[in-house]
Amino acid sequence: MEYLLLLNKYGGRSFNDLNQYPVFPWILRNYSNEQLDLASKESYRPLYKTIAGISKRKRNFANNKLIESAEELDSKYQIGFHYLPGRSVMDYMQRLEPFASALIKFDNGHDLAQRMFHFIEQTWKPVSYTHLTLPTTPYV
Repeated sequence: MEYLLLLNKYGGRSFNDLNQYPVFPWILRNYSNEQLDLASKESYRPLYKTIAGISKRKRNFANNKLIESAEELDSKYQIGFHYLPGRSVMDYMQRLEPFASALIKFDNGHDLAQRMFHFIEQTWKPVSYTHLTLPTTPYV
């Protein structure tokens, strides 16, 4: 954990800026079993692959995006999203202050229940295998 915090710090990330909030990699991939066996290799995602390369379907999508972006733009990319924009930080941390107040202010005084973070498996599935685009918020 300390190592990841140092990497974030040296990368210019800070807990004081929602748009530069620290990022942490997805390490586990088993969020559906009652008990998590940390001794099992099956509990961990393959860290030698990018998050876009975990499944063959996502890898093909990302590689096609790389080719398309090279043809259309000056720079190439596989996944077009930011790590963790401020809105996403507020969505994940919405039941803690000052995030709760900031999110309600951001939503014009409303507290929208459909944005409530319920469980991590629901967030992991779109990131890992089922969706071709990567979500940045934990929508229900």
